[in-house]
Amino acid sequence: MPLDLSCPACRFVFPVTEARHPIGVLCPGCETKLTAEFRRIPVPAPGESPYELLVKTGSPAGSQSESETSGKKLSLDDEDRARQSGSMAVVIVSTLGALLSAVAALGLLGYFLFTDLESQRSETVRVNPVQNNTTPNQPRNSRPNPNNNNPRPNPNDNNPRPIPEPPKKKADRFDLKPVPGTLPAITPAKLPASPSVIDFGPANGRVGAVAVAAGGRYLFMHFPDTRKLGLFDTAKGQMIAGIDADGGDVKLAAGIDRAVAYIPNAKLVRVYSLPDLRRLYDASTTMVFHANTIAMGNRTNGPLIMCDPFGEIFLYDVGLTELKEIEGAQKKPGVHSGTVLAFPDGTGFSTFEQRSLQSVKVLTESALNWKVTNMANTPYPGVDGLLYGNGVINDKNGREIRFTGAPGGGSGTIFIPAIDSASHFLKIVPVNTPGPRSKKTVVVTVHANRNAATPVAGTATITGTTELEGMMDPFGRIATSLDQNFFLIEQAKLLVILQQDRKKLTMYSLDLK
Repeated sequence: MPLDLSCPACRFVFPVTEARHPIGVLCPGCETKLTAEFRRIPVPAPGESPYELLVKTGSPAGSQSESETSGKKLSLDDEDRARQSGSMAVVIVSTLGALLSAVAALGLLGYFLFTDLESQRSETVRVNPVQNNTTPNQPRNSRPNPNNNNPRPNPNDNNPRPIPEPPKKKADRFDLKPVPGTLPAITPAKLPASPSVIDFGPANGRVGAVAVAAGGRYLFMHFPDTRKLGLFDTAKGQMIAGIDADGGDVKLAAGIDRAVAYIPNAKLVRVYSLPDLRRLYDASTTMVFHANTIAMGNRTNGPLIMCDPFGEIFLYDVGLTELKEIEGAQKKPGVHSGTVLAFPDGTGFSTFEQRSLQSVKVLTESALNWKVTNMANTPYPGVDGLLYGNGVINDKNGREIRFTGAPGGGSGTIFIPAIDSASHFLKIVPVNTPGPRSKKTVVVTVHANRNAATPVAGTATITGTTELEGMMDPFGRIATSLDQNFFLIEQAKLLVILQQDRKKLTMYSLDLK
């Protein structure tokens, strides 16, 4: 019956066949010549070998090592041969048991690694640190044995193989921390005339998505027909940058000095610097499905929120070199997946469906988790932390804020806050033009100090003009995406209207105190 020999020079373990006399062997690990002597144990334990193995360095006197005798082996007595045959069956059964245990362990590891369908993210398998009790000049016991493809484990080995751990459990809590920055100055725009018009023409085509950037200093625009991105400077009243980009239904979001374009077909995020629109990097996300809508506080540099078509929320830090998911924020909190708007300071988000403003769900963070507040009619977040909308203004908790002249929820009168101010807002009222060829249009006025009854002195009432055509459908309903058409910038003393056909910008100078 073979016994395991542990080399005193390198601690390598290998089997040696029993022999009646001391024999010479060569260590496969370090090639040290050794003498192995088998001594009979007076009373062996049941099932154990009747011999113990004594090992010392050097060859036995007057003999050659086992490897130097051209494969010659010393014969055993008849009793030893019978015992060897019985013990070999034990070795085979033990080996099969070890193989089955290894297969089961691999199956369990595969289950942990590949069944986390909720996040669809790869987790790093960490291993236990390996203890090393050998000296720097000694070879480790993991050195391969060229004469044995299946070395048996040594229970006295101080250097066990590393064992993979199950993946780390996902975090289920997060901290919503808006990233601060310095806002650029906004000065009054000097227009050649009021109103002034920018016609994008065939060179640019119609405008797709629009995102407010840098606290109202810029409007970040996508032109799907010509596959371009552009930047409008509200302090200058003109386009200042344009680059080639992707076509299709690109989603936009913007902060203080960086902007994001999301390409749904490729499920790719492209991050740009502002105001030069220099591409910083491309990044993929951990989302299984494409993002249906994205948003970021325009007075922050993140985080970026992304919502898939099934209402699952993802949150990302938008760094200068990488996009990093905020662990614990990935949830299905039961929000609308149609449109997500960010509060300018990044402390919350409103979600609603474009077809109706009746149902609005506001997302904020409370106790390191998402808090969902249900409210009606108020989807548009303002700098003052309030939500504006259809005939009413609410706070983040859904409480109605008293405004002079507010007609009440569902009246059809739409309030839109200034994008850089907590004091001014727009009032948009549906009307019919007089005369036999009456058309449905809107009246736009500027208001301040929570007074919806009286427009600000010195500001014009805008109605019946070309840029307002198509703001109401044939049934007299105002388009629910008015935050994508009307932009009031108090510091620039400017009202920008993107026409419903999205081919022209009309700008009005305002006498705001």
